Amino acid sequence: MRIVVSFDTEDFTDPVSNDALLRICRTLTERGVHASFGLVGEKARFIRDQGRADVIEALSHHAICYHTENHFLFPDDRHQPRFASEIIEECDWDEAVRWLVATEARGLAEIEELFGRRPTTYLRTCGDSAPQITEAFRRLGLRVFAYGPALHEHTRHIAWYGNQLCVSLPLLSEEHTYAGRGPAELDKLSAAGEELINVRFHPCRFISDKWWSIVNYLNNPDPPTRPPYQQAPRLSPEETDQRLLRLGALVDYAREKYGAKFTTYDELWQQMPRDPAFLSRTQVQEAARAVRQRLSYLRVDWVTLSLAEAFGAVIWAVVHPEADQVPLRRLVGPTALPSAQAARPGLRLTADDIARACREAEEEIESKGRVPHQVQLGGAPAAPAALLKAAAAQVAGETGILLEEAPAFPEGFDDLLRRWDEANFDMVAFFPNRNRPVPNTKAAIKLQYWTYKPAE
Repeated sequence: MRIVVSFDTEDFTDPVSNDALLRICRTLTERGVHASFGLVGEKARFIRDQGRADVIEALSHHAICYHTENHFLFPDDRHQPRFASEIIEECDWDEAVRWLVATEARGLAEIEELFGRRPTTYLRTCGDSAPQITEAFRRLGLRVFAYGPALHEHTRHIAWYGNQLCVSLPLLSEEHTYAGRGPAELDKLSAAGEELINVRFHPCRFISDKWWSIVNYLNNPDPPTRPPYQQAPRLSPEETDQRLLRLGALVDYAREKYGAKFTTYDELWQQMPRDPAFLSRTQVQEAARAVRQRLSYLRVDWVTLSLAEAFGAVIWAVVHPEADQVPLRRLVGPTALPSAQAARPGLRLTADDIARACREAEEEIESKGRVPHQVQLGGAPAAPAALLKAAAAQVAGETGILLEEAPAFPEGFDDLLRRWDEANFDMVAFFPNRNRPVPNTKAAIKLQYWTYKPAE
């Protein structure tokens, strides 16, 4: 059995939360457990500004992860007083990604300055599964999206999506541990055959059962932008002690009964095989034949390609017909749906038609690093999947190529796409005010299945 112990470390309002964090770190370090602590940038500054060098030193023995700059709240006058999910829903893709990069760069830089290393794992906040977040964090150097997109949460699902390793695992919740039921829940997970588990906590829950953010922000029409903050009702010191004891007891039980090994999200990423930088033309031809059969992720030799990666390789092979080596590029999927007014299937395509469309697509790949949402093919707009089918036919050596019907989304995801359509906003993007539709965010999530490929 392997266990990832993770902590969403976010309370930047109550100094006692730092005392609890110190005790948690020491409880785990004494047992040789390497845990994943996802710090909010504002929390890191709070620890520093409180003069808590002891907390920083204690945290340094663990994996330092990221949990956004400010928990997508607005704790000071430097930030827009709007939730990230609102901005993402209302902006186009590029605007949202630029805003996220600009906002999140500060927290990552300050955590790096405090600990001498930059986080590589993001512990997802609330229900925010918008792929603009994965793209922004990829640009900022993060590699792992922990807790996975929301529809996969609490199940074992390890896959590449948005060019990050998205990891969701069976969950043993903190409530079970606080109530003393952690060992029994671990037994249930083991009996169900689970051998890689996430045990998840919030350090603030060791001092309060009422969320600091609810007290200060979510139910507050005039939220504070600087201290003093309102204090959430604290647990008794005895209850805090009891929760710490039960954390330690759960670790001891897992090790003694199951011989559990404790790992981190960073270590899971390090254990993943690395893709090559280039594919041979023979491999691209094999990928082209696979794409002709099914527009989805595929496997060539030992390399798994997302549909976006296959698109990039096939297009490059058409544009550079003499090259024996083809770069394997991590592209973003289309960021908009193709025009409804598209070329009709059955149009006979010439080699020049396909080459011109591929050169047009290559320009967008080079300038924006993504699959274009449409190109001109045979004198009319065409969806990227239609171009991919035509280009793949040419790379595979076919002749008499006709324009074919092609879906906007990759094949094989019908159930997931339906579930995203049906999911309420809390599973998609966090809004404090209920009944807010998120159609743009749902469409973006679905389009980025172009980047999906299994990691196991």
